[in-house]
Amino acid sequence: MTLLEVVLAVLMLSMVTLIVTNAVNSIMTMEAESRKRLAAYEVANRLMLTFLDDPDELPPKSNPISYGSYQFLYELERTPAKLVINRTQESSGSALQALDRFRMVGVTVYEALPSDVAMAIEGEALASISRAIDPFTPRNPDSIEVIGRDRTKLGKWLGELISQPGGGGGGGGGGSR
Repeated sequence: MTLLEVVLAVLMLSMVTLIVTNAVNSIMTMEAESRKRLAAYEVANRLMLTFLDDPDELPPKSNPISYGSYQFLYELERTPAKLVINRTQESSGSALQALDRFRMVGVTVYEALPSDVAMAIEGEALASISRAIDPFTPRNPDSIEVIGRDRTKLGKWLGELISQPGGGGGGGGGGSR
């Protein structure tokens, strides 16, 4: 073996080592990002379930939510949803509920970045989930119990139900359960 062959062999070996090291580092970085995104989806799901059970129990939006070693901020969006009856439903002749009472609820979870000015600022959006809900149908027996125990919540729930168009509050009728 000549000196030139030895130098080329060492050079090729170092290039292969560099390529393998870069591949392992990129895999580890992707796994760390996937874990953070998974944690953000878990936080988004918990926030959605909390909202469905009792919206008053949601944590303040300005405070970061800790989940393991991660910090997240969230945004909750409620928008009206317009449901349209299809031909099969129209031809069945059955009385359908008032479709204008449904809402779309969306939760977006952001990475919380430390800031000198405020407690934290929103970073990259990591998770976003949405769900169509009927705000007047409690999610489970526990939700019904919570509403029934608190007169304020019961009054608010009934007030919203009665003020709905077609909800029995004077106009339209037939939309209440």
